[in-house]
Amino acid sequence: MGSSERPLCHNDKSSALLQFKDSFVIDKFASYGSSAYPKTASWAQGKNRDCCFWDGVKCDEDTGHVITLLLNSSCLHGSINSTSTLFQLSQLHVLDLSNNDFNQSQIPYALADLSKLTYLDLELSGFFGLIPPSIGKLTMLTYLSLSRNKLNGQIPYAFGNLSRLTYLGLAGCSFSDFLVPLCKLTSTTHLYISENYHLNGQIPYFLPKLIQLNFLDISFNNLSGQIPPWFGNLTQLTSLLLEQNSLQDILPKSFSRLKNLEYLDLRLNHLSGTVDFDMFLGMKNLKQLQLSANKLSVITTETNSSTNITSTIPQFDVLVLDSCNLRNFPGILSYQNNLMVLSLHGNQIQGKVPKWVLNISLEIMSGLLLSGNFLTGFDQPPLAVLPWVHLQIFDISYNMLEGSLPIPPPSTVSYGAISNKLSGQVSLAFCNFSSINHINFGDNKLSGMLPDCLVNLSDSLLVLNLANNSFGGTMPEICTDGSQLRMIDLSYNKFEGRLPRSLRSCKLPSEYFQKWNSMKAFDATNSSYMKVDSNFITKTSAHSNSSLTLLYPMSIKITIKGVDRVFRKIQDVLVVIDFSKNMLEGEIPNSIGSLEGIQVLNLSNNILNGSIPSTLGSITLLESLDLSQNRLHGEIPPQLKHLNFLAIFNVSHNNLAGPIPQGNQFATFETSSYDGNLGLCGYPLATKCWNSESPKLRLPASEEKGDSGLPFDFDWITVLPGYASGLVVGIVGGNFVIVKKQFWFLKRQMKRKIRRGFRS
Repeated sequence: MGSSERPLCHNDKSSALLQFKDSFVIDKFASYGSSAYPKTASWAQGKNRDCCFWDGVKCDEDTGHVITLLLNSSCLHGSINSTSTLFQLSQLHVLDLSNNDFNQSQIPYALADLSKLTYLDLELSGFFGLIPPSIGKLTMLTYLSLSRNKLNGQIPYAFGNLSRLTYLGLAGCSFSDFLVPLCKLTSTTHLYISENYHLNGQIPYFLPKLIQLNFLDISFNNLSGQIPPWFGNLTQLTSLLLEQNSLQDILPKSFSRLKNLEYLDLRLNHLSGTVDFDMFLGMKNLKQLQLSANKLSVITTETNSSTNITSTIPQFDVLVLDSCNLRNFPGILSYQNNLMVLSLHGNQIQGKVPKWVLNISLEIMSGLLLSGNFLTGFDQPPLAVLPWVHLQIFDISYNMLEGSLPIPPPSTVSYGAISNKLSGQVSLAFCNFSSINHINFGDNKLSGMLPDCLVNLSDSLLVLNLANNSFGGTMPEICTDGSQLRMIDLSYNKFEGRLPRSLRSCKLPSEYFQKWNSMKAFDATNSSYMKVDSNFITKTSAHSNSSLTLLYPMSIKITIKGVDRVFRKIQDVLVVIDFSKNMLEGEIPNSIGSLEGIQVLNLSNNILNGSIPSTLGSITLLESLDLSQNRLHGEIPPQLKHLNFLAIFNVSHNNLAGPIPQGNQFATFETSSYDGNLGLCGYPLATKCWNSESPKLRLPASEEKGDSGLPFDFDWITVLPGYASGLVVGIVGGNFVIVKKQFWFLKRQMKRKIRRGFRS
């Protein structure tokens, strides 16, 4: 048989691959992302026995040996150890098993048998435990990623043998005090050791030895101390990410020597002192700069407009100078033509927004955040629509702005204008928004009726906050079929009438009802609710090639357990319905019992009539129930005894009659919970129940006439209808923040580019 007729793939290698395939099951949940699919599903003997043509397999054209195996995101689930037939592929140069689930297996020591490997990617693959020292025998490696596994302990000293390594990913593990062996990796250009939360102490001393470093990510650790001045010697650096550590003291002046920097992120540390912005002007390639959430005072100087400096200063893509004690708009902004995101939140900028600010990067700007300053208006009144044609995030909250609402372009995704002095009606121009997610206009002086066109926004709208204004009329039909609304806050307005029937279309994701438990905090970092998903990132990146930060410091007043509380910066998420102090009428619908995730329900101070629904007994997580100051009649349903978490119960000042349920939580409530209900009897009241026949009370004349008859000034305290099956539920996240790291997109794209280079 001639060589041209022989299969390129050796039979023993084909058999080894098939056995490797059969050692796992295909599980769509074993891999993340829409691009994941089971590559091994098409592997088979028979007509397709030549493994060199199998998905993810590449062979040497001359020898037929398998040299590349790309099984990343292949939905593989199961255990792997050193007896796996994978390790019979001794000629492998490239092995990518990332984004699978190897079920907390340890990294097999037999990887050392694949001595020709130059590329090894095991990221996000469910490995557990220690790194085997045998990896140190893979001396040909130039790319190694072990990131985002449950690895712990220390890095083996044998790592020092990997002298050819240029890319090392150890992010998202549980290493601590592990870095000493890395000092020998002097060829490394990309080093990722972020998100090792047990890694503390000072910035590793050996980093100056890695003089080839281009990309250094040591963010989201627990590092402390000063930023060493020797960073200025790493002149090849293009990206330096130090965010979210506990770094202190001043920013070293040696940073000015990092002329090649493109990305610098120092946010969320404890840096202090004064920073002269001129330090960064010599970094001509600097595209993204983030200094926010420190204790820095940034000094900016007026740029000499008589010289042509556009070619000599950085042209930023992203500039985030939140809480930097700025007192004016930096003059350098007037020379920015590529600025996609500008955030100056939480500074001391006073007065009007200068005319020239409205001319910054008109075709590029995607996110503009000016919240938390002392702005009073615009030096030049805004045009009918703000000039940035691709603007997606616009936040002017927490200022002193007067006049009408500025109108952003139809491309806007999120608009925040909370806590200003804005007045007038909501313009019909808002009907042109095609993909708006968040509207936050609370705490202003807005008035009039809401445009009917809001119903057309419900397919995209997630959050609607119009609280503490003077809107009137009936509540709009917002939650139509297909509505995506997660939170509605219409509190402190002048709405009247019945609740819109369309609110029944609002639904919370059922998975969250399963996870919430009796006001217990949940891990917000690992949950997806109310976060920007990949589709949103795609949308916001359409014109900017960068993910954006959405910052919404929403403060919400709700009545919990009888006390008005303002939530500003809480991390927990509460499940709340609060329709108190309105003029709502009619009966409480039985369907409210389907809202099994509610923890707080407040319908007090309305004109509600009818009986208390027995279905309330199905809301097993309920902790606070306030139905006081209404016109409810009939008995207190005995089913409420099953609410084992109920700590606050108030049905005072209604027309209730009959026996009070006994036992469980009802043994803990005081008499004040039942005041003003002359027909009630039983503990804790002094009135005893003598027979099973409940006293019948005639409805007061005022109710028969339709007048409230109640000496209360009806006002909206809090309306938080959001998503829940059946009726309405509110989600209160005191500091509603949707945050995506600005470098998420950068890191992902850079990793893809690097991987392609190594694989080729």
